[in-house]
Amino acid sequence: MGHNKIIHENPLFKNRKRVLVVPEARRSPATRNFRLWMLNLTLAIIILFAFVFGINAGTQSNIMSNFIGQRWSELMQEQFNTQGAVLAEKTPWIMARVTGIVDYILVFASVALGLMVSMRLTDRFIHRSNLTYVHKIISLLVLVFTVLHVVGLMFDNYMNISLLQSLTPFSTEYRPIWTGLGTISLYMMISLVFSFYLVNRIGFKAWRIIHYISFAAFVLTLVHGITAGSDTNTPWMQAIYLATGFIVATLTGTRFMAHPNKLPARN
Repeated sequence: MGHNKIIHENPLFKNRKRVLVVPEARRSPATRNFRLWMLNLTLAIIILFAFVFGINAGTQSNIMSNFIGQRWSELMQEQFNTQGAVLAEKTPWIMARVTGIVDYILVFASVALGLMVSMRLTDRFIHRSNLTYVHKIISLLVLVFTVLHVVGLMFDNYMNISLLQSLTPFSTEYRPIWTGLGTISLYMMISLVFSFYLVNRIGFKAWRIIHYISFAAFVLTLVHGITAGSDTNTPWMQAIYLATGFIVATLTGTRFMAHPNKLPARN
């Protein structure tokens, strides 16, 4: 049998002049989508509960952290001799730094890609449906690396951040205002990820309003990185901040100057 070439309008662009179409094979019945979404949500809640319970139990009894720290220190000493203990102690800090930088670049990529799609800058090179999926994947990766970033900070002896502090803005002893901005940006990105899966229920207008949060999330992440990051004073990190900030500012200015009062088309 040949490929099914029936196409349908993507729900993110219903009732709009710019129609995004996707192959029939990529679409599923509404009931199946809802059940799949509920299954994913249930699994996410179970994983989050297990993570929270495990970290809290380990923090209260020190069993988890001591065991992991001791075993990791022994492994590093076996590999690097006398330098192993120092490397083992700095591992959480290095992990937090690396994942934080990757997380920031992913937030930038998500915002920049969304702006380029809205201005149709990539239509000549790649179909919009493919970019929509890439956009969703990048947003999910932001959450993954944010979790790794927080875990690294929690195991860092210098930062000494608890799970509750990592989830509560402005509650840390280390630069509470600037770390709090990072926590707020995390909640913004969570709302953006959920909006992708709820677009059929909340409608495009509500989805678009929620999606504007991505601009604020990028700004907060940028400020958080500059003011609380360990690599802010390095030339290469400053170059990353300047380049990404300039690109987003340019794309944003171009986007809103080209369509300052553009409203979605109505039937």
